[in-house]
Amino acid sequence: MIKYDVLIIGAGIAGLYSAMNLPENKKVLVVCKDIPWECNTFYAQGGMVTALDENDIPLHIEDTMIAGAYHNKKEAVEILSQTSLDTTSDIISRGMEFDTDENGNILYTKEAAHSTGRIVHAGGDATGRYMHYFMMVQNKHKLQRNTLVYDLLIEDGRCYGVKALVNYQHQTIYADDVIIA
Repeated sequence: MIKYDVLIIGAGIAGLYSAMNLPENKKVLVVCKDIPWECNTFYAQGGMVTALDENDIPLHIEDTMIAGAYHNKKEAVEILSQTSLDTTSDIISRGMEFDTDENGNILYTKEAAHSTGRIVHAGGDATGRYMHYFMMVQNKHKLQRNTLVYDLLIEDGRCYGVKALVNYQHQTIYADDVIIA
């Protein structure tokens, strides 16, 4: 039986950032269905939107709702906006470098439905690729590719593992906690 403390399904920035925030002494497995850079993050060309400060959060929420034509789940947008300050600061403190001006100040651009410049870039239009590479280097946990998850094991409303094809072989992976990223 294969058992982990935490199983993370997905090796894009959501999965890798989750892994970055788990202690190294935890038995963590990050899985992806193909090779790690075959993910939406790697191909993302736009920048990363972040609230500029606490006062910007309400406008960030409204701009994000407009950008999503109000199809967004407002509670999720509120969480995203409120946590964006800490998340952005955290990845910068770990060494992620965004594009800067000649004085070393991070460049913020105005794009899409955003009413003010709050989008940061890395490598121009290669932000996703830069962030993915950065988080791959930061990841200290096991990453397993060629793992296609096809079923969640759920009991009493709690996921305790998955059924997956690992290199075309059926396998059951158990975990105390499962993150679908």
